[in-house]
Amino acid sequence: MPKLPQVNGERLLRALRKEGWQIDRTRGSPFILVHAKYPTRTIAVPVHNRPLKAGTLAAILKGADITPERLRELL
Repeated sequence: MPKLPQVNGERLLRALRKEGWQIDRTRGSPFILVHAKYPTRTIAVPVHNRPLKAGTLAAILKGADITPERLRELL
C-alpha cells in the first residue's frame, strides 16, 4: 500500500466532496458524510487543527472506497 499523505480533516472533506460525498450532519468535531451511490454507507471525518493519524485516514478511505492514489489526485 502506498504511503498515505498528511492531511487534516478540512482538506480531506474538500477532497471527499469532489468525489461526491455530502455532509449529512455534524455534532461536535466529526462530520458525517453520505453518498448517493452508497445509500447505506456513512463515514465520519474528524475536523481538528492537526493532521489525521494514518490509521484514521486509512479507515476513512476504506469506508469511502478511495485509494491513496485517488486521494492524491483529489487533493
